[in-house]
Formats: sequence, structure tokens, C-alpha cells
Amino acid sequence: MSRLFGWLGTSTPPPAEQVRWRAVLPAGVGGFCLGLLFLAGGLASSGFSPTGPFQVGEYWGLGEALAARGVAVTTEPGIGYDGQWFLALAHDPLLLRHDLTSRFDNPRYRAGRPLQGWLGWLLAAGRPGAIPLGLLALGPLAVGVACAATARILSAFGRSPAWGLGFALLPGTWAGVGLATAEPLGLALAALGLSLVLDRRMGQAGLAFAGAALTKESYLAFAVAAGLYLLLDRSVAPPARLRAAALALVPGLAALAGWWLYLITRVPVYPDRGWVGWVFPRPGGGRGPPGGGGGGGGGRRWCRRSPACRAGCGPSATIRRPPSPTAPAEPGRCSFPAACC
Repeated sequence: MSRLFGWLGTSTPPPAEQVRWRAVLPAGVGGFCLGLLFLAGGLASSGFSPTGPFQVGEYWGLGEALAARGVAVTTEPGIGYDGQWFLALAHDPLLLRHDLTSRFDNPRYRAGRPLQGWLGWLLAAGRPGAIPLGLLALGPLAVGVACAATARILSAFGRSPAWGLGFALLPGTWAGVGLATAEPLGLALAALGLSLVLDRRMGQAGLAFAGAALTKESYLAFAVAAGLYLLLDRSVAPPARLRAAALALVPGLAALAGWWLYLITRVPVYPDRGWVGWVFPRPGGGRGPPGGGGGGGGGRRWCRRSPACRAGCGPSATIRRPPSPTAPAEPGRCSFPAACC
């Protein structure tokens, strides 16, 4: 292993043990309270509608598909934002029907992030009317867990556990809670996994990293980083290092692989939508949402924005119309700063 990874150097172990979980309870409670404030801000901007923070866009027809299931949601003009996909997944956590996923902008890509929907469904005990509240509750709970886990990690390096509250100030945290997206949950599970790695509780750490990967596949990078950290720990014998790294990394890989094998049997490929794209042409050159609306050469194209830019861009920034029905799909320019698009 020294030949493979020796050039990376040696892992630096923390100088002390992490404090017990009860010692970081104040940081966790403080993070939960901050999460409630972020959630209140998201609800206030939508008139305190329980489905407002999910920003279900009229463009895709997802609101109509949910209404057909007897679920009333607040919709807005344009394409909406990422929270709408988790709201839909929570109403069909095992992808048993195609009526909702067929309205996704990138069906398999969006359905590949199931954990937020699963937990929202569980918190709502499967009751459709309570699912929005269950999903909204995940945000503050995740912030509380993340602040506590971060406080434990910092304590091992001689920092006050109170600094764990800094996790709540990350843009992905406060914006994710207010917009009902998956970043708070995924980052909380990643922080929990890192704390468990320092405790040498590798099996539990692997499960936490697997949860982070099922929340957002890119968060598997935390498991990869933890695995490298463990492989480079020269204070442990090589076989034990390999076993620890495998316990941290393999559960996430297996969970993603297993879900994707199931996913491809449940969600078909839709030729009118790309894997990841800004504009999704319909067959025949028209542009519009799946199932109709906004098609033809005069269809609108919409700007996708990061959460931090939404306040400046407004609820839907319209991009210029394509010059012709067969014009190639390309990122357009809007009248707002480039960072918004």
C-alpha cells in the first residue's frame, strides 16, 4: 500500500478523543432552532403554504399530476426548483407508478436521489396530506444532527463544541432548508459519518455515508475521502486499514448500485429529455414540458439558478425565445447576472 498511496503522505490523527454526544446536545439544539428559523423564512416567502417552499413549477405539469392523486400543491410560473422532485418522490417512494416521474426534467437522474423522499414519507407515516410537513421537518432535524456531529469533530481538535453551529451558516444548509432540498440531509449524514470514523465505528460510518450517497450521489466523495484517510493511517496495520476503508466506502457504493439497478427497471428512458440539460427539446423540434404546453417554436426557455441567486433573479427568469422550431438547444442569456443562470 505504501507504493500505491505513499505519495499522499500520512493521515494526521486528531490529538484527542471526541466528546460524548450529550456534551454536544446544546450545539444540536441550537442548530435545530436555526433550522426552524430558516424554514420559517422559506415559508414566509411563499405565504406560509406548506407546499410553497418546494416551488413546484407549472412548466413540467407536476402540480397537475399530484392533483390527480388528490394532493393539492401550490405552483408557480416557470420550471420551479429542486424541492419539487423530492416532494414527488415522497409520494411514490418505490417508483411504483410513472405518473410523477414522467414529469421530471431528468427522470432517472432525479429518481436516483431517493432518501429525502423516503424519510419524508416515513415521517408522514405514508399519509399524503402530511408528506409536505414531513419533508419540511427533515431540514431543521438535519441541521441539528449536523451541528452536533461537527461539534464532536471539532472537539477532537481542541475547539469548542459551540463552533459546531457554524455548520448552519453554510449556504447549502440555510438555503436547502428554506427551499426544501436535500443538501442539509446529505451533509448531515456526511458529517455524522466523519464523526463515526474518528470513533472507529466503521460499520455505522459506512451506513451514514451510504445514506449521504442516496441523498445526493456526489456526497459519496465523503466516503472516498474517509477511505483514503483510513488507508493512510500508518499507526494501523495494512490489513486493518484495508478493512476499515472498505467498511467506510463499500456500503455507499453498494447502496447506489443496488438502487440504480432497481431504478432502471422502474423508470423508463424518455427521449425528449436529456440526462442533464438546460433545455429539453421535444420530438419534432418543439420545446416544452413533458405532456404538452409551451411547445412549438415559440416555447419559452427558462433559466436554472442556484438558491443564492433566486432572490436576485426572481421566481422565474425568462430567456429569449429560440429563433426557430429547429434551433439547437443551447444555454440562453437572461437579463440577470451570469451567476444566476
